[in-house]
Amino acid sequence: MYYTIKESKYVKPVKTKYGDFSAYEITVEDKEGNGTTCQLLQKPETPEPMVDGQIHGFIEDSDFGFKFKKTQPEDGGSSTAPSRLTGPSQHSTANGNNDTQNQIIRQSSLKVAADLCIARQSTDVDAVIQMASLLADWATTGKIRSVNQVTEDVSPDEVPL
Repeated sequence: MYYTIKESKYVKPVKTKYGDFSAYEITVEDKEGNGTTCQLLQKPETPEPMVDGQIHGFIEDSDFGFKFKKTQPEDGGSSTAPSRLTGPSQHSTANGNNDTQNQIIRQSSLKVAADLCIARQSTDVDAVIQMASLLADWATTGKIRSVNQVTEDVSPDEVPL
């Protein structure tokens, strides 16, 4: 059965006889609108459960409270699925103008650019910002630009330092 994830909170890492897991406290809602808060254990490399996403499985009542057990859907699809996709990022707004998402992209691009420039022994700030701009453009548009195409479109206010 599919449930809609209404709340998701990372709790802690957990070691079991089956290996390392991440524990989440999730609140799920069935198709009738009944909500249940339960624990979900999943491998650390599995993406975090997303609010408003769909998850397939069942709720089990145990001595330690409710536990959500993921199962494979009958159609063979994934046990987790986003409920809505709005384009390249689920966090995008209708017009693609999401300041928080863009700040995250710029910040992570700057970190990668700094690491790349340090590895190349080129720590010039302008070179790092140019590389960050290229990476951010690629992350948001999927298009690759050359360093020669980078213009003065990056203001110092945009650099998340």
